[in-house]
Amino acid sequence: MKKWITLFTVLCFSLSVFAQFGPNTSNLTISTTGASNLKIRLAGKKYSLQDRSLTFQGLAPGNYTLSIFQLQPKAFGGGTEYVTVFDRTITLTSQKHMEVCVLRFGKVAWDEKFIERDNWNENFQNPEPDRDRWNSGGGGNGGNGGNWGNNNYREPVDPNQFARIRDMIKKEAFDDNKNSTARAIMKNNWFTAEQLKTIAGFFTFDNGRLQFAKFAYDYCTDPGNFFILGDTFVFDSNKQELMKFIAGK
Repeated sequence: MKKWITLFTVLCFSLSVFAQFGPNTSNLTISTTGASNLKIRLAGKKYSLQDRSLTFQGLAPGNYTLSIFQLQPKAFGGGTEYVTVFDRTITLTSQKHMEVCVLRFGKVAWDEKFIERDNWNENFQNPEPDRDRWNSGGGGNGGNGGNWGNNNYREPVDPNQFARIRDMIKKEAFDDNKNSTARAIMKNNWFTAEQLKTIAGFFTFDNGRLQFAKFAYDYCTDPGNFFILGDTFVFDSNKQELMKFIAGK
């Protein structure tokens, strides 16, 4: 009888832990030792740091794109600007809590440990994405000054990022290689129609250009302007095929 009582007690405790943390979840905290002027882009959605710390609970384990922008004094001319201090893909591990900390002068440190059981069994709601502009007073390297209230919080890559991406695609010798490189890059980034038009112009033949354009449409922040890619085609028949494709979206 005592064995059954012990087994039942252990089972109840296990179910309590399971209910609190879930079978396969992770936590993420972003914090700073300096002023709380951080802007965060996690998995394509934007957040503003408040009270020097922001915690996301119950996230699915896996890879997440994370960019952090810190408000810093400008090197020249006075004033401030948001500067990218962290921009990479992080991996969240099941039942672990990762913390990414931005130090006062822009260096970043991170660590993780197993999630500790909370005896109060508190449940917190994850922060909602910001739904207005990042009113920073200056664009900066973070690309934070743009309008992002539409298009599911999409934000195009900033000019510095685009220059690197543009050069990487342009140097490929063959259209198939250009397309494969572009596809790999676009899965984690957004682009304006004008940026996509520039890339489309690097293709040698209309077939490769059309293949690129059809894939790129879903990664355009302003699809209403996507028609401008038609100007890059040599043959009108291919341009018309693109227009039919856009009309069908």
